[in-house]
Amino acid sequence: MHQNMDSHFFIDNKDYAATSLALSNSTSLTLVLPKEGKDLRKLMEQKGFLQNLLEDDGDGAEFGIVNLSLPKFKIHSKLLLADTLKAMGVTSLFDTAAELDGITDEKPLFVSNIQQETSIALDEEGVEASAYTEIGMTGAANIKHPKILHLNLNREFLYVISTRMDGIELPLFIGVCSNPAS
Repeated sequence: MHQNMDSHFFIDNKDYAATSLALSNSTSLTLVLPKEGKDLRKLMEQKGFLQNLLEDDGDGAEFGIVNLSLPKFKIHSKLLLADTLKAMGVTSLFDTAAELDGITDEKPLFVSNIQQETSIALDEEGVEASAYTEIGMTGAANIKHPKILHLNLNREFLYVISTRMDGIELPLFIGVCSNPAS
């Protein structure tokens, strides 16, 4: 478990506590711990939840001392996206009549599967995250008395790695660490 106490912006309300840590190259790691008895998935379904987290002046954001206890973790996921895309109406890519001219002279050419894998590892030295998609084809100001937030991520929590582009915070990775003790 990594311990850190430093000054950061944070949100501490009746539903959750959250803070963001600067990484590098305009990227940050946002950590969200639901309050005891609160369901993280229900929080994530609330309209505007993610947007509020990623805004510097999100509702209820304060500047103060964050006493952070953060576990080491590694998470790997693999998603097969063909069925999801078909359910969303993207069907022509998977049909033998797909118009994928310019890729190859081989006919018929169509997408047979789409797979995305992501991996994130966090330890005392930092965060390492990677993702790839495979498409298979067939043929602040100082505060005199800062508040202190104690954020012990010892139960299920949300993490978001984002980057700032043109003044907008864009999420790159979003995930849930379901069992930080393991």
